Amino acid sequence: MADPPCSVVSATLDEPVFGTASIVHAWLLVEQPGSWGRDALFESRLPVSVARALVRQADRHHVRLLLIRRPDRTRVTGGRHCFAVSSRRPAPPPSEPATAPPHLAPATAPRHLAPATAPWIEQRRFDDPTELLDVDFAALGAGERSFGPGAGHNEPLYLVCTNGRHDPCCAQFGRPVLRALASPRVWESSHLGGERFAGNLVCLPHGVYYGRVDPSTAPAIADQYAQGRVDLDHYRGRAGDAFVVQAAEFYLRRAEGLLGVDDVTPLRRTSLGNGLVAVELATADGRRFEAHVALRPGDPARPLTCTATTARRPPAFALVDLFPLPPPGPAVQ
Repeated sequence: MADPPCSVVSATLDEPVFGTASIVHAWLLVEQPGSWGRDALFESRLPVSVARALVRQADRHHVRLLLIRRPDRTRVTGGRHCFAVSSRRPAPPPSEPATAPPHLAPATAPRHLAPATAPWIEQRRFDDPTELLDVDFAALGAGERSFGPGAGHNEPLYLVCTNGRHDPCCAQFGRPVLRALASPRVWESSHLGGERFAGNLVCLPHGVYYGRVDPSTAPAIADQYAQGRVDLDHYRGRAGDAFVVQAAEFYLRRAEGLLGVDDVTPLRRTSLGNGLVAVELATADGRRFEAHVALRPGDPARPLTCTATTARRPPAFALVDLFPLPPPGPAVQ
C-alpha cells in the first residue's frame, strides 16, 4: 500500500467527492466466488474463454461488467446469481421532450441529456458460466430488458468495492462497510472506480455512487436510498451523467435542498468556452435552473491510486452561477 494511502491523501486534502461517478448506463453483475486478482474477470475462477467473450461484448455495447460475491464468502448452492441493470434516468417532465442520452463528449452546441427510460434490475441463476454467453448485450446496452418474463427484481442492490488487489484502499475501507450493512442485498464488487474515495458504495438500479462511506454512515445511506433519498455528504453522483453534469446536479440539490433520487433531471449542457459549461436542469416540481460550472485541474498533483506511478491533478468543479429559468411559454398554435 502507498504511504500514505491514496484515500487518506484525498480525505486529508478535503477533495470533494461529487462529480466522480462512473459514466455507465448498463450493468451486468456476475456472481463469482473465490479470490479475485487485480484484473478480476481474468484473475478469478471464471474460465478465461468465457471472460474474454463477456468482456468483448460488454465493451462493444457499453455495458459495465462486474464480478460480485457474498460478503461472508459462503459456498454457492442452487446456482449463481446474475443481475442485469439499467440505470438510465426516467423521462424528464412533460414540458421538455426526452432526446439523446448523456454519455457523449462535451459539445460546443447545446446537447440534450435526458433519456426516456427508468431504472430496472433483472435477475437469473446460472450453473455453468457458458450460460452467460447467451446474455443479449445489445439489448442491455440499449436499456432493454433481456432476461425474459419473470426475471424482474424489485429490491435495491448495494455494491461495495473490496478488490484489494486492484487497490489496497478498497479492501481496507470497503470490508468494514460490508460488515456494517450486513444484508442479503449487499454484495462485494470488483473495481467500481474512484479508489481514492474508498469506501465506495453504489446503489442500484439508479447507479447512485457514494464515497468515503464508513461503518458509521453506511446503514443510514442505504436506508435513505431504500426510501428514495440521497445523502449529499457522501454523494459522488449518478452513473451515466457526464462529470460536469454531476457537479451541476450536486450544486442545485445543495442550494434547493432536493434530496429525492429523481428530484433533479439534467436536460442539456453547453460549452461556453475556457472550461465553463452551462447545464440546464429540471426539478420534479417542474422548475428549471441553469448552472454554470467551471472545470479546472485540482491541486496538488499526486498519484490518484495506491498503485499509480505518476502524479496527476484530478478535475475540480467550481460553481460560477446558478439561477432559475422562466417557465416554458405556451405552445405556438
